[in-house]
Amino acid sequence: RGGGASYISRYLQPRSMTGMDFSQQAVDLCNRHRLAPGLAFVCGDAQSIPFPASSFDAVVNIESSHCYESMDTFLAEVCRVLRPDGRFFFADLRSMDNVKTLREQFNACGLTVEKEIDITSNVLTALRMDNARKLELIDALIPRMLHRPFRVFAGIAGTRNYAGLESGKLRYQRRAGKEQSGTRLIGHEPKVRRRTRVAAGFRRRLDDVLDLHGEPEGQSGDHDGGSGRPTDAVAEGTDQ
Repeated sequence: RGGGASYISRYLQPRSMTGMDFSQQAVDLCNRHRLAPGLAFVCGDAQSIPFPASSFDAVVNIESSHCYESMDTFLAEVCRVLRPDGRFFFADLRSMDNVKTLREQFNACGLTVEKEIDITSNVLTALRMDNARKLELIDALIPRMLHRPFRVFAGIAGTRNYAGLESGKLRYQRRAGKEQSGTRLIGHEPKVRRRTRVAAGFRRRLDDVLDLHGEPEGQSGDHDGGSGRPTDAVAEGTDQ
């Protein structure tokens, strides 16, 4: 747990990286085992993020939002904690019927959607390539009575989500959104401070990490976009 936040912290080196999870046990585990400069894990609810307005230059949410009670509330919280021109990086699965709803939710929340990609085929390829390794780990480490739920969780071939992606009933979507300066949804506090810009190199490099569809955009050697060390990021859901 906490591998996604740890990866971003170690390889993209933002000034700070905060991983957030609903489970205090998961947070304690991450703080014990995931150590990197500027990296910390906190307990919190993605629908009520425990940070002031304008706290982060980037928010990352991978395969977590489908568990939330209200996607609209979550997106409002993302807009609230992002600084002006901050970026939201998102990837998750939805039923085919709900892909349109997801698009409407993004369009209504105040973010400018800069990229929208269906990465279902990429995710299926990754699941197939990693299937045997994950089966071996489950057989070696998990009590037999728990094999079935762990196989579902791991997306093993033949399980519900795997079959849904394979049949096309489930789609895996990726979005990159930009906070619109001055945008504030009704019922949410105004920004309490401004940041003139996000480190451009960090945005490109994080986008490349999440770009599972095609070649990365921008030059991998441009680490900081001329703006010094990359800035502050938060990732919700520490189970990557």
